[in-house]
Amino acid sequence: MEPTSQQELKQLLNEGKISEREYRELFQSMSEKKTDLPLSDIKDERKSDKISKRGKIAFCLVLGGVVFAILGFLIENAFGLSSPAGTISSGLCILSLVFGLVGLVMGIMSWKTRLGKAATIIAAVLLTLPIISSFVYMFLAP
Repeated sequence: MEPTSQQELKQLLNEGKISEREYRELFQSMSEKKTDLPLSDIKDERKSDKISKRGKIAFCLVLGGVVFAILGFLIENAFGLSSPAGTISSGLCILSLVFGLVGLVMGIMSWKTRLGKAATIIAAVLLTLPIISSFVYMFLAP
């Protein structure tokens, strides 16, 4: 059985290679728990913080896209497309599309987090609904 570090330290003291004071200092430093994280753990923690922030941003962007789409729809129904409000409605819909696409990309980048997954799924569903509905309309229209 191999001797432990403390046993080796005691052996050095008995052989006279270190003094009693050095022995106590070394023994005390060996018995203290290390609270410092290794550099790799710190980097992993920072990386997970960045991914978590991206997930939150992605989710907020997707929700902002939903809000802009709803506002565009409400303005369009209230004022129609021929008025200046129609331009605002179209702009809001384009802004909604941009927010949804950026939210989708950021959600994919932060897939490890719950908000990243939620943002990706919501954005993917909301961005594919117009495509699906247009195909349905094309095939079911008289």
